[in-house]
Amino acid sequence: MAVQHWLTRYHTGVAAIDALHDELFDRMDRVYSDIIAKAGPVPIARQIGELTGELLKHLDEEEAEMRQAAYAGLEAHAANHKALRTQLAALRKRAEAGGNIGTDALDALNQYFTNHIRQFDLPWASASRG
Repeated sequence: MAVQHWLTRYHTGVAAIDALHDELFDRMDRVYSDIIAKAGPVPIARQIGELTGELLKHLDEEEAEMRQAAYAGLEAHAANHKALRTQLAALRKRAEAGGNIGTDALDALNQYFTNHIRQFDLPWASASRG
């Protein structure tokens, strides 16, 4: 059972984006589950590594698509991504060092995603559909 539920109200209407967002939230659920189950620092660090790797790949792909489409909102969108990249790097570093990772770190990511999708991804999806 998922710890965090991906809400369809945040679907963009672009199947590829929605599928990727669903996968990212599923990965986040796996990290939450490991934290709650007290799986230990190694499995949690592995899950965080996989999550951050997929997220960074997604951000790169999204920005490339926006550049190719000459999307007017690219600069603001990429600046918001930059803030996430910083947050992800700190989380990954903490996890790899065996630091304590609690659900609070993922709650902050979840809040970021919710705000980012509403403020940036939904307008991008609308513009990309024409």
